[in-house]
Amino acid sequence: MRKITLAFSDKWILSCAGEKALPVPAFIAYCKEKFGNEVKVLKSSHTSCELIVNDTLSKEDISAAVSEILSTKMQLDVSSEVVEFSVTDEGAVNDSASPVSDKTEIDKEETGFTKGLKKAFDEEEEEGVFIKKTGSSSGSSRDVIPGASSKGSDTALTVDSLVGAFEFKAIIHELKMIASGVNKFNTHKAFFFQSYLFSINSGCGMTTYLELFAKTLVDNNLIKASKPVEVCEIKIELPAPHIPDPFAGVKELMAPAIAQPTCKIICIDISEWLLKLGETDFRDFLSLVEDCSENNIFVFRVPFLEEDTLAEVEAALSDILFVRSIKFPPMDMNELVECGRRQLALYDYNADEDAWKTFEYRIIEEKSDGRFYGINTVKKVVNEMIYRKQISDARNGVNNTNIVSSDIKGLAKSEGGSRYTGLDALRDMVGMETVIKTIEEMLVQIELSRKNMLGSPCIHMRFVGAPGTGKTTVARILGNVLKENGVLRNGHFFEYSGRDLCGRYVGETAPKTAAICRDAYGSVLFIDEAYSLFRDDHSGADYGREALDTLIAEMENHRDDLVVIMAGYPDEMAHLLKGNSGLESRMPYEVSFPNYTREQLYQIFVRMVGKKMAYKEGFLEAAEEYFNNLSDETLGDKTFSNARFVRNLFERTCAKAGRRQMLENSPVFELTKEDFLGASSDSAFSKLLKRTNTAKRIGF
Repeated sequence: MRKITLAFSDKWILSCAGEKALPVPAFIAYCKEKFGNEVKVLKSSHTSCELIVNDTLSKEDISAAVSEILSTKMQLDVSSEVVEFSVTDEGAVNDSASPVSDKTEIDKEETGFTKGLKKAFDEEEEEGVFIKKTGSSSGSSRDVIPGASSKGSDTALTVDSLVGAFEFKAIIHELKMIASGVNKFNTHKAFFFQSYLFSINSGCGMTTYLELFAKTLVDNNLIKASKPVEVCEIKIELPAPHIPDPFAGVKELMAPAIAQPTCKIICIDISEWLLKLGETDFRDFLSLVEDCSENNIFVFRVPFLEEDTLAEVEAALSDILFVRSIKFPPMDMNELVECGRRQLALYDYNADEDAWKTFEYRIIEEKSDGRFYGINTVKKVVNEMIYRKQISDARNGVNNTNIVSSDIKGLAKSEGGSRYTGLDALRDMVGMETVIKTIEEMLVQIELSRKNMLGSPCIHMRFVGAPGTGKTTVARILGNVLKENGVLRNGHFFEYSGRDLCGRYVGETAPKTAAICRDAYGSVLFIDEAYSLFRDDHSGADYGREALDTLIAEMENHRDDLVVIMAGYPDEMAHLLKGNSGLESRMPYEVSFPNYTREQLYQIFVRMVGKKMAYKEGFLEAAEEYFNNLSDETLGDKTFSNARFVRNLFERTCAKAGRRQMLENSPVFELTKEDFLGASSDSAFSKLLKRTNTAKRIGF
């Protein structure tokens, strides 16, 4: 027997971080292909490995074969990318041998640079498992799910350390439990006949779960193959002119290997086919899957669906296959924070509780645009926390790994503060007198209900008004007001558009809406353009009605711990209420936000200028004249954006002033009348000045 010792350049290994097949596992796989199953891995790290080869070849022949693998198969520059390579007699090294004791490149302590490599390569394939993506996949986050990258540990223990995924943990333990019987009675063919249905959203770690699933099968000898197990992910699109055979990619994956028997775990995303599971083409495809189950294990993937829909999908698959369903519910905030803690710990950093509060605010913001990618987003936010921390340390001349809230200031734009605290924040806004009166009456009613032991009344509400009239800002402040008055326990602010509550596939909408509501328990859920959830066409492909039904149920069941505010134009909101008889009674408060008057628009502009921004004589006069000349037609137009329009004009004015300052090479930034006139004459603003023939022209 011969021992192969190989170590690659650290710098070169780090440059390979984005590759699908990393150098060390690729080299081991090629050696097993070259020398057969007699290759034993003594030691393997991100940069090096030691192998025992039970082969009658001489050291010279093995050395030549390895050199060919490195230069031909892996196409390496051996002189620069390989720092150590030797082939020696096995000698004193037996099957239970420990790593060599001589201090070589591969024996160095895993500190400093090598420790960083471990973090960079947490996505490396496990020994005997090769991950491959084909076509469109469901998204992944393998290095973020806590515990998933524990090299050399018992897979079941690794799975147990994951956050959430309770059904997945159960199936892993079940597989480990039945392994002895499968191996004793050699019932692998019967075991392979079982397929799996994963109900999991994008960005929730599908690839990691598949990797752990494959590792479990390999570790427990439930898969017997002469080559590393491939885990392939592919999505089946619907037929189209450019996709004549949507199943072609899967068929190619299912084709048996010619040279040596191989086993694949093939994950097929069938989300696009949820409404077409009974069609002939799909049924024929399932029959083909059954025919290929002897050498492949199939995992079907759909989004996280409601129970009834998932049961229907399972039943459709089970007509031909033996299918087990495994649900992966979306993580709640506590679970996401725990993932964040563990991801941060990978870098040997930690954060105090105030910093994690900031993290929560940032996650809320990430969710509010309707495009949240689970633990992938957690990883992004944690990386930004570290970057901001390092900037803070560099500026303050400190160097530590403990993140405090001041280190990551600005991470969350909507983090709470005096700006959004109490009714005083509302009183500081322009034109909010009637809004404040409605909210004060609501707080009095809540207090009276408490004194009379009637419990908290229903306080879901409707905000009606044109864009830019302050609906979102007031809703954000209201969360803090209700928290201060003991109505809400958190007072956070979650903002979505109406269509954000709708899924893309049948059965996806209800759990998605429920998850959004669950996040907002104890807080304010603000739904802008809520009327988009209701359409009169009774389209079976529209999920707005389903979202509304789920939302109404949540509003009723959690009326003491959730405030839902629906916002939109007055006419459209009235139409929404007419189409949903149970909605109006559950939203007893309507708060109207009228368009701002000319004077109020000018006041808002002056507040934006503020006390600290310098301006020359005539600047405010020019602005006041401009707003006074806005026509009634403009102010009453449905598309007029009110305060948003004012902000756009203010920002354009500042841009004009900045450009002028650069041209004049002036050290002082100040606003002038000419800056304002230049901004207001731009087409976006000048067209709104619809004057009568006798109107005075601005600037004259």
